Amino acid sequence: MVLTEEQKARMEENRRKAMSKRSEKSVESKIPPVVSSRLVPTAPTATPRPKPLPSFSASFPPSSSSSRKKICGHCRLVSVDRFEVKIGFHEGVVSALKSLKTASYSPKERVWSAGVEEHDELMRRVAGMRPDVMLEPLPRWIVR
Repeated sequence: MVLTEEQKARMEENRRKAMSKRSEKSVESKIPPVVSSRLVPTAPTATPRPKPLPSFSASFPPSSSSSRKKICGHCRLVSVDRFEVKIGFHEGVVSALKSLKTASYSPKERVWSAGVEEHDELMRRVAGMRPDVMLEPLPRWIVR
């Protein structure tokens, strides 16, 4: 893109204005505030100490499934031969989708898409990730 001389001049003028504002602010911040000599010193106040946190006993360790992130998603048909998968991030799901031959990711929409012929393969791979991953499949009458 080529800028006209007028646009270049306007940009240069705006740059100069911004630089002068910046220099004015830095000069103002360097000036120390005026302190009155008539102020009467006060006794130092005691700083409050933070209360100690209550101690919790670790008699019940968290179960392995409750500490992991659980995600849900769904499949949706977008054309006769393609479907989309809308799901949050999970390493296993991403690797399963990447292994499909027709899969592609749209970072703008944060959606995966793949060929309908690979739907059942994806669902088989994701089924092994339960209960952490729940993916709603396409209806059976669509995937013949």
